[in-house]
Amino acid sequence: MSFKVDYPLWISLWLVIQIALQTWDAAFVMLRPRSMKGGDFFAIFAPYDLYIQVDKSYGELQNGFVIAQTLVNFLEILLIIIGLLSRKSFCGFSLILLGSIMSCSKTILYFLVDICDGFEFTGHNDWPTWISLYFIPSFVWIIFPALTVMWGYGVLTRHVHGNTEKKQN
Repeated sequence: MSFKVDYPLWISLWLVIQIALQTWDAAFVMLRPRSMKGGDFFAIFAPYDLYIQVDKSYGELQNGFVIAQTLVNFLEILLIIIGLLSRKSFCGFSLILLGSIMSCSKTILYFLVDICDGFEFTGHNDWPTWISLYFIPSFVWIIFPALTVMWGYGVLTRHVHGNTEKKQN
């Protein structure tokens, strides 16, 4: 059973952007406090100075959830890089879907932790700030991975359906 898939350009672009942004984000978290204002790596991470005012959990050096989600970022990055390098195989395709499922579910979990903690780290923002600097940028990490998974589900469905028809003939 052969498996060939052509990825839409938007998925390839998203995955490359995802790798770059997740690597940058993971580096910021793992290098804190050196990546924060006053640190020797601050210039690379200057936009985080605003973000940690919006989402205060990113400024707390001992926040276990932020560190844990960063460790998951490393796994997602690895899965997607391997998936892209072997994207023409079923294994590569599967790794891309797995990384996308992880990104989507991790972001949903991040929102749920914020909600269940009573917006402890983001509740100080006014609505326009919360929406524009927290919700929308984070929601992108649900939408694009979810769209990638839905596209992949369609590919799998057509592949399985096509192979079932071949076996019946």
